[in-house]
Amino acid sequence: MKTFRKGFELKSCVAAFALTLFFSGLNLTYGQDLDSLKKILKSNKHDTIKLQVLSDLNWYYSGSDFGKSKYYAKQEVALAQKIKDQKWIAQGYNDMAISYYKLENYDSSLHYNFKALKIREKLNDKRLVVSSLSKIGLMYQELGEYLKAIDYHYRVLEIAEELNDSQTLGHTHNNIAIVYEKLKNSKKAVQHAKKAIEYYDPVTEDYFIAKAYGNLAGNYNHLKKYELSAEYYEKALTTFKKYGDKSSEAGAENGLGMNLRMQGKLDEALKHYKRAYDLSVEINEKNSKIVYAHNIAIVLKMMKRYAEAEEFLREILKETDENNTAQKLLMYRQLASLYGYLDKGDSVESFLNKYADLKEKTFNQNAASALASFETKYNTEKTKRQLAENQVKLESRKRWLLFSIAMLVILVATLGFVYRYQKAKRRNERKELELNKELEKTRLEKEFGDEKLRIARELHDNIGSHLTFMISSLDNLAYIENPEQKLGKVNDLSNFGRLTMKDLRDTIWAMNHDGGSFEQLMARVSELRSVLPSNLYVNIHSNVQNNKPLNGLQLLNSYRIIQEFIQNTIKYAEAGQIEISFRDKGEGFVIDLKDNGKGFDTNNINFGNGILNMKRRCEDLNGEFAISSGNTGTSVECGIPYIV
Repeated sequence: MKTFRKGFELKSCVAAFALTLFFSGLNLTYGQDLDSLKKILKSNKHDTIKLQVLSDLNWYYSGSDFGKSKYYAKQEVALAQKIKDQKWIAQGYNDMAISYYKLENYDSSLHYNFKALKIREKLNDKRLVVSSLSKIGLMYQELGEYLKAIDYHYRVLEIAEELNDSQTLGHTHNNIAIVYEKLKNSKKAVQHAKKAIEYYDPVTEDYFIAKAYGNLAGNYNHLKKYELSAEYYEKALTTFKKYGDKSSEAGAENGLGMNLRMQGKLDEALKHYKRAYDLSVEINEKNSKIVYAHNIAIVLKMMKRYAEAEEFLREILKETDENNTAQKLLMYRQLASLYGYLDKGDSVESFLNKYADLKEKTFNQNAASALASFETKYNTEKTKRQLAENQVKLESRKRWLLFSIAMLVILVATLGFVYRYQKAKRRNERKELELNKELEKTRLEKEFGDEKLRIARELHDNIGSHLTFMISSLDNLAYIENPEQKLGKVNDLSNFGRLTMKDLRDTIWAMNHDGGSFEQLMARVSELRSVLPSNLYVNIHSNVQNNKPLNGLQLLNSYRIIQEFIQNTIKYAEAGQIEISFRDKGEGFVIDLKDNGKGFDTNNINFGNGILNMKRRCEDLNGEFAISSGNTGTSVECGIPYIV
């Protein structure tokens, strides 16, 4: 029979990438090996051998059949409990955790890892304790509880240093680097990734070093050190190709694509994204394929190849798993954004509705699932308590004649104390659960209120002023007797209504848009000239790179600040010229607005809604706002930081 594993916990690994290697299942070459394992279970072999076989079978099926994997793990725990072997009981819990991990049920995996850890700590087996602590840290990473993950990883470091286990130290430093990257602390992530490399043997552990290179490259991207990032991605690629790891090779190609995209080198970025996509197709990694396809669509959109991006997203949407809510939400949002560029309002609305409906449905389903989980957990714990109490009563009856009245009084007193303790504990748990529900309800209500306020401000500041003008103009029609003049005014109002409708659509688009580039802002500002009086000259110039990324709020607020300044100039300044300039300022850019109007005394005037709105919009972007005015005109300056 083929030997699968020797000893305990050969599956354990502390690095996220190593976890993938060890959790991928056994590489069985011959079908008779699996059959031989199953025959041993029916034989009269020693229980310890059977436990090893059950663990191997759980391991084998963990990558393909969750039901069978869980079945063998449960048998393993039952047999270990029967022979009262604590080490194997812990191993069985560990194998249950692996089964749930493969199902992406991280809460259950965490539960069984904690059960294994508790036993291993009692056994004082430090190597197995390290294994459980590592897995618990990784589960917290998967659940997004990064501070808890860091805590457990540092506990692993402490024991691994005591054991002088260099590989575990390398894996754990790499894990900590991953967590710091999630926490947006790229400098710390780089420090720990470099520390991980120091612990690896460059000859025998070059694969792990390549994975650490990938971490370094990703964080150097965040730090805008693009040359260093590309250098480490290339090093990682060389090793992945050497080992034939096409999955990691695709990940590195995707990272290079991100690197080039952030530098505005869109043609080169597209090539690397397509290589990543082709590799994921070759090895049939569906989830990775969808992520890489999404990145390709983003680049095509940035290159204004909207039709190609649409076709790509449509095809990928067909392949998206119906049950993968996260991917479907991503596709719906990107398609809605894309149709905004294509000026297909109906399609924008359609995909926004799909996005909103699915998000609401997912929230309701998750809430129902959570409630069901709470109820199941409560009932399970209640049953366990009842069984425990019944067992105590049974033992008490068996020893009734052997114990004195004094012992009986002590036993009753003890049971009373336990009952009061459990009752108080349940009461506190219920109070805590109710408090958490109230806090979550309050948070959701606040977020909803903030969103309504933002939408109301947009409609009031822009669309409201347009409608007020139209109503006023309609009222004035009654005083115009000349039919031709009246018809001209009606045509003007009709055109103004169309502009108002376009502005409304632009507002909706901008509020739901993930972002764009500086070039889009320049284009929107240039369009303002078409609706200005003929006697007002507007000059626009910029030294900011067109491919600088802006998020949706930066696009919208920058545009509204300029629009508000122009409107104020037309209403009050009696100016003939407006200068609009954009200046690059290292970590951000500055909007300079100037007119040559009559100006006003800033010390002896109460600022109206227009100036206050400009100031508020600038500060909403974490910007610095300044205004000055005099006989030569009025100037406004807003310094806005770039996206970090």
